Amino acid sequence: MIPKIFSLMTYLLLLLSIENTFAKEIIKFGIATNDDSNLYKGIDKIYSEAFSALGLAYKSIPCTPYHCSVLASETKIDGEAARHDKYSELYPKINRVDFILFKLTTIALTKKDIPAIHSLKDLKNNNYKIAYQIGYRSYEKTLSQLIKKENLTSVNHWREGLEKIKEDEIDVYIGIKQLIIPDITADESRSLNIHHINNYIINIHPYINDNLKTIEEPLRKQLLKMRNENRIKTILTEYGLPLYKPAQ
Repeated sequence: MIPKIFSLMTYLLLLLSIENTFAKEIIKFGIATNDDSNLYKGIDKIYSEAFSALGLAYKSIPCTPYHCSVLASETKIDGEAARHDKYSELYPKINRVDFILFKLTTIALTKKDIPAIHSLKDLKNNNYKIAYQIGYRSYEKTLSQLIKKENLTSVNHWREGLEKIKEDEIDVYIGIKQLIIPDITADESRSLNIHHINNYIINIHPYINDNLKTIEEPLRKQLLKMRNENRIKTILTEYGLPLYKPAQ
């Protein structure tokens, strides 16, 4: 009887120790977009609810994709909320949580006189001047294999890409549908062609630094619970984020 009581007490003390360790600090997650975007707000709400359910304090940090990578690599933030599935190949000390938060899809914004673009390969051999948002390595890697170096540039924000199209500095801006569509205005949309790129789907995962490995599995289970209860879908829909639907 005494060993059983001792074992239970040890277990409870361990739980309290873990809880107290994290209660002293706020868990900071970078979100690689500006904090007034609907994509940011939707992601932030998902994690606010997830960490609250785990009894952990949480704060989101808005940053550019590149700046988020620097902050995470230098452990100035504890993880990143939404990165592509190959991200840890670039930053091995940032651990991918085995959970797909959602899938991002790709669009091309162009002037009205640009013919339909269905695939990024359609951009090859057209001599288009093309821009993408700096820090999105997936786009950088793919486009650099298709486009001449002198015709490829990066911008800090998708709206900068929009301005470059208006000023005839570029012909095409490649970006994330779920980041652009909820925030683009009706007038902006009417002035452009918006091309939906087929078969360029990006799986998005949470990433956690080595110093927080102990919360990786609890976070995964909580996010899984939220997905099974349709809570993640409800939040994304609430912020007008277009959900990926596989072709039938």
